[in-house]
Amino acid sequence: MPRASHEPYRCAVLDRLGELTRRADWRVVDGLLALALTVLCQVQLAGSGPVSHLALLVTLVVAVRRRWPLVVAAVLSVGLAMQGLSDQPPSVLGEYLTVLLVCFTVAQLLPLRQALLALAFIVVAIVLHDVRSEEYGSVSGMVSDITTPLMIWGVGRAVRVFQSDTRRAVARAADLQREQEEVARRAVEAERAHLARELHDVVTHSLSVVIVQAQGAQRVVATEPALAAEALTAIESAGRTAMTEMRRLLGLLRSDPEGSSTTALPGAAQLPDLVAAARGTGMDVSLSVVGEPAAVSPGLDLSLYRIAQEALTNALKHAGPATPVALDVEWSREQVRLRVTDRGPGQVDGAVDGRGLLGMRERVEFYGGTLCTRSDNGFVIEAVLPTAAP
Repeated sequence: MPRASHEPYRCAVLDRLGELTRRADWRVVDGLLALALTVLCQVQLAGSGPVSHLALLVTLVVAVRRRWPLVVAAVLSVGLAMQGLSDQPPSVLGEYLTVLLVCFTVAQLLPLRQALLALAFIVVAIVLHDVRSEEYGSVSGMVSDITTPLMIWGVGRAVRVFQSDTRRAVARAADLQREQEEVARRAVEAERAHLARELHDVVTHSLSVVIVQAQGAQRVVATEPALAAEALTAIESAGRTAMTEMRRLLGLLRSDPEGSSTTALPGAAQLPDLVAAARGTGMDVSLSVVGEPAAVSPGLDLSLYRIAQEALTNALKHAGPATPVALDVEWSREQVRLRVTDRGPGQVDGAVDGRGLLGMRERVEFYGGTLCTRSDNGFVIEAVLPTAAP
């Protein structure tokens, strides 16, 4: 089997071993620290009876300092306080290092109240330990003995705050990453829906023209070759238009700007050309424009054209090419109303929920407009869109 096929399994095993190693590292380190401090204390105490036994208690609990920090602080405090009952309490480096290590641990790992409680235990234990000490029995001696543990406790709190800030920053970065991925996903879905609408409008309209013209050409090819030739010319024109639109849409999918199509997008100004093309298929289409066309966004302008194109295609499919169709556009300062009316037999209820009308509704609702479809001595599609950006 090729080496690459083993790679995922090998990485998974290494990751698992690394996780187990990280979990075991601190337990091993703490155990070694407890052993080292115990050996150091016992060497300095040289078997001083009960005092050395208490020192064992004080140093060995370091092995579980991360698991039960508050318990470790309490045990340490009890051991130090009981050593203060002896005639000459020991002052050995191993015990002092243990006190500093436990102060840092409780400050780093415990919430503030518990960390302060553990610190109070240790401070009281140091005072009780030093009361009968010749070297540290004075107030100044006790203060000097407590100062360093207090400073180490403060360092531990600073480390805890830094770690907490770091965790929040990492969590926030993860949240931002997820948000960016969600925004990118939605943008991709929106662009795919946009391209789907464009493809549907272009393909449906052009193929409808091609089908109608091909049917007409078949009927008259033997008897009226001139009409058949005109139908073939219309088929060629519709095919070229569809090819141009398809190239433009494919250009939108290219990643390089140089591959993008520079063909201007159609809009309301091209509605006369759309009607002329529809008439070329044999449709009886009239166009009426009322009011002064407003300056609208390119997207809304394209949507007007596509809605009219789909509505004419709808009339061609369901009403037939010989049915009179009226395309009316009414402009005002606030809105533009586009209405396509055919005098055909109307449509069944299921037809009004087709893909084409769904695409028209999506376009209209995107710009805050409304779409109305109804059967009234034929079929009416009416879209109203605000001329200002929503």
